[in-house]
Amino acid sequence: MKNFILFLCMAVLCSVAAQAGDRNATHYPIVLSHHWSGTAEVSFLGDDWVDDDFRAWGVKLALESEGAIVYQPDKVPYASHETRGRLLYRKCAGDTLAEQLCEGPDPQTIDGVEAAMMDYCGDQSKWGIDYQTYENCIEQIKINIVCHSQGCPDSRYMISAMTNRLTGHPMYEHVASWTSIAGANNGTSLADLALSMVDDCDDPECLGPDFVEAMLEETGVKENGIWVPRGYESLVALSRKYMTKTMDISCNPLCRTCPKSFNEAFPNHPSVYYQTYSGAIRWLHPCYEDMEQTWLILMLLEGENDGWISVKSQAFLSAGSSPDAPPTYVAYRGNVTGESILWWLCHPGISHMGFNNARVPGMGQVDCGGSPNNQDAFYFSREGFYQDVVEDLKNMGF
Repeated sequence: MKNFILFLCMAVLCSVAAQAGDRNATHYPIVLSHHWSGTAEVSFLGDDWVDDDFRAWGVKLALESEGAIVYQPDKVPYASHETRGRLLYRKCAGDTLAEQLCEGPDPQTIDGVEAAMMDYCGDQSKWGIDYQTYENCIEQIKINIVCHSQGCPDSRYMISAMTNRLTGHPMYEHVASWTSIAGANNGTSLADLALSMVDDCDDPECLGPDFVEAMLEETGVKENGIWVPRGYESLVALSRKYMTKTMDISCNPLCRTCPKSFNEAFPNHPSVYYQTYSGAIRWLHPCYEDMEQTWLILMLLEGENDGWISVKSQAFLSAGSSPDAPPTYVAYRGNVTGESILWWLCHPGISHMGFNNARVPGMGQVDCGGSPNNQDAFYFSREGFYQDVVEDLKNMGF
């Protein structure tokens, strides 16, 4: 009897151990779509502080440790949603933007969703569903997109506007779910404000469009290694006017009929499950002193925000100001916050880049404005948050 009980206990323990690393084992692979102004390598960083920075590929590694199959395509730091959406789907080898957009004489795919699909279908050990053959997998495969900041509208462009070259099907047929983390889904007043300051400036020494263009292009070279023209378009694309009123930002809707907004031109598709998470700064912890001005400006213009984007924009409950704006089909999952060990003091909230690579109160061995995080009352785990999100997708059947 003793032996039987011992055997039973060991079996239970083994079963629990076998399942411990499977909580993120979704049916469909995860694709992480990165933010504005960076590359895949400096996006979705982990919790641990390694070599004077958070752990590279930290979120990806954390999800994979719990059974997820994860791809993290690289785009360019500064470009329109349309350009970045094309690169998200397929990026080719090359030293120019045209070549990376696969417009060269002999395009060779090196990254993107298309490459991820071929890699996934070519390795049966990765399959969350029995597709039986590579060809069946390519025909039927779907992905779960998890995006941050500008990575959200550029992935929506891919879903809505692009066709899968491997099957000839529209991309929305190959997307199971789309999860936005602090996405720039309705733009931000900060971009509108920056554009108005540029447009209204008559001083020859002012930071005009040409200067902004050159600045973004130069920064893009440093970050991505290639010269990306039209970097100014990334600022235009993040404006509220572009996202919710018209993609022709020189057009005045009060005077004439303007082209559609981005959200109207590239609507969500009802076959895809869309959900959004937002973040907001409640009060200015020392970690957030450098974004005090932007936080206050957005509080005045749009209300609750995370230092860069309002909660209203992140939640994406409206596609635009037009009465004919299409439905969003979005499930809003609410504001994300950290924990406090002090019952009488709430967590200060999560900054925009706190989901991606910035210092967050209580996370890691980091000193923020004289407040050592490891001795702070607050805590937030970036890796843990994304693991919870993906576990939720798994439980919903994705």
